Amino acid sequence: MRRALLVARREFLEHVRTKGFWLSLVAVPFALVLALAIPAVDRAARPVLSFAVTDRSGWLLEEVVRDADRRDLARLLQRLDGAEAPSAPQPVLDLLGHWRAQPADARDRWLQELLAGTGNEADERAAETVDPRPETSPETSPEAFLTWWRSRTPPEVAAFAPDAWRARFHLVHRPDRWTPPAEARTNLAAERIFAWIEIPEDPVGSPRRPGAALDYTARNLTNRDLRDWFEARAGAVLERQRRREADLAPELWAWVSAPLDLEVRTLAGPRGQARAASTGDVLGQWGPVVFVYILWVSVLVVTQMLVTSTVEEKSNKLVEVLLATLSPVELMAGKILGIGATGLAIVGTWLATFAAATIGLPALLGAPSAVDLTALVAPAYLGAFLVYFTLGYFLYAALLAGLGAVCSSLKEAQTLVIPVQGILFVPLATMIPIARDPSGTLASVFTWLPPFTPFVMMNRAAQPPEPWVYVGTTLLLLASIGAAVWAGAKVFRIGILMTGQPPKLRDVLRWMAAPVGPTGAARPALATDRDADPAADGEAERP
Repeated sequence: MRRALLVARREFLEHVRTKGFWLSLVAVPFALVLALAIPAVDRAARPVLSFAVTDRSGWLLEEVVRDADRRDLARLLQRLDGAEAPSAPQPVLDLLGHWRAQPADARDRWLQELLAGTGNEADERAAETVDPRPETSPETSPEAFLTWWRSRTPPEVAAFAPDAWRARFHLVHRPDRWTPPAEARTNLAAERIFAWIEIPEDPVGSPRRPGAALDYTARNLTNRDLRDWFEARAGAVLERQRRREADLAPELWAWVSAPLDLEVRTLAGPRGQARAASTGDVLGQWGPVVFVYILWVSVLVVTQMLVTSTVEEKSNKLVEVLLATLSPVELMAGKILGIGATGLAIVGTWLATFAAATIGLPALLGAPSAVDLTALVAPAYLGAFLVYFTLGYFLYAALLAGLGAVCSSLKEAQTLVIPVQGILFVPLATMIPIARDPSGTLASVFTWLPPFTPFVMMNRAAQPPEPWVYVGTTLLLLASIGAAVWAGAKVFRIGILMTGQPPKLRDVLRWMAAPVGPTGAARPALATDRDADPAADGEAERP
């Protein structure tokens, strides 16, 4: 065992000193950083979409702009009101003061009337119910703010209200002015505008005569940002107009059009009390899928490192020098342990980076605190990952080390080990179905198939099975690893010094069935004849 540990130490240091190790170490963290940075950079570099509108109705475009401004300003004022030291341009802070002076239940109506041009009447009504406010100059009046707001460029709006429509889109003409169709077509063809929207004379229609459709014309049909925004805002305005024309009371309309409110709940606590499910709970349910994929990549990469190392040492005759001082089994055990330690260093770095990025993700992307992304890096997931990586690696490493020992080149090794590594693609194909039904028949069956057990049990971590399943699968994996080591060692003893063409599958099976002499006496001789008796090779004297 001491000599096996020395081999393991040598394997670990040899791999740590290579460029490939450091590339593997930083590859996944670098990809993770890119995955987080590219969407943020894309949002920051997203161009402002200019559009023109031909409004034959004479009113819909104005209502759409007014409704969009009301939504954006209400969201902006609510955000600033909740901040301890709000930071925004002075006109916005002046509007915030006027908005705070309104009764809480009348603020939205006041803002709506302000945008409709009746803000003075709203101020007069508010003055009768709240404490007198200092008189404001024309430069700080709400009407002056609207003039300032409507004259801002998209970059200026994006500086303090990045989610506002005026920060993302630019209407090339005033809301009360048509864009002639000929001019719009010319600008669209010259790519001076992104899209052209045509509003018909009667977009509302009637119960017996549906309203005419709006036309959206653009060269780029893959970018749906402008289309989806205008469709949503125009749809909301038309819905309110149809309600008014149908003469339905607002309360009745709200009741008729109210959507079904389905509150999602989950069980929590030792007694299984029900509570409202959060986004973090949903992410936690899907978290094992992420770890299964990382587990799959880890086992595939590290076992490939083991095969490559074994074949290279055999091809450059270094293995003959090593076998002069230790047995083939000790060499195989040392290589498995050393490269396994290298793999643990790599995946440990991956997990640490993943945990750091996941915990810092809300601050990086501005996600609300209700999204509990830390559920993805729960200790149960991280601990289960390390356990199942270790067990899965030893299972596949024992098999692949023996197969790699019979190959004299990487090309031969790829041909021989692909069928074994192909088994790894089965857990990858089943991870989504198992995550959707962790206690289903598919999960229950694959749990007890040793090549798939580490991946399936990791996949079931969100809804853990009974304790006896953990005990049973752990014993099954340990027994399977023992059998794999036994079979891999027999193949390794004979194949490590074999030269020439790689053996066929029937030869490998014969080696596994051949008796093995006592440790230290059983040493394979150099074999060039593929039809040599494997049992005799196994009992050959040391070279």
